[in-house]
Amino acid sequence: LDKQLSSRLLKEKFKPVRQNFRGMPGYLKHRDWASFMSKDRSQCIITSFAKRQVKHKTYRHPRIEIRAVRGDPSNMLDVRFAIPHRFSQKHKVVAIVDGREYQLRADKEFGILIPTNADGVVRSDVVRAIRLGKKVIIRGKSQNGKRNIALHYSALGFGLAFQTMAENCGRGRLYEWITR
Repeated sequence: LDKQLSSRLLKEKFKPVRQNFRGMPGYLKHRDWASFMSKDRSQCIITSFAKRQVKHKTYRHPRIEIRAVRGDPSNMLDVRFAIPHRFSQKHKVVAIVDGREYQLRADKEFGILIPTNADGVVRSDVVRAIRLGKKVIIRGKSQNGKRNIALHYSALGFGLAFQTMAENCGRGRLYEWITR
């Protein structure tokens, strides 16, 4: 803990620090979501911060983030739920979009949660559900497995943020893919 971080934590009354993306290239706010590009403009990104945390404590405010590589002809997306997260990697973690559950897998190397099916393949249906949904809840056990923890996100503005990301990256097929 350095002097700058400790003074910021005291100022924030130990609330998680929310990363500021407003200065990023192409930054636009879409209700509860934001779209922007990486500093080198090679990736287009959308993100939303958790609206509520239940027994989930981190120094940085958790967010959902989806990235697309600019000009990539495929439909590949980097989908990251709950950055950072305090969920157990040994217990079930789910994303609940308006009452429907989707399995998440904790990636040990990067410390992120990824929507996957039983075979470990990244799922696209959860992204489509968020587009049509109103809220997303990430639910699971704490890292020590003793407490139930949850993060609550809004889905409002996701569709427009996703469309902006697809347009900024020259990947209109992505938006067609999500609206099927």
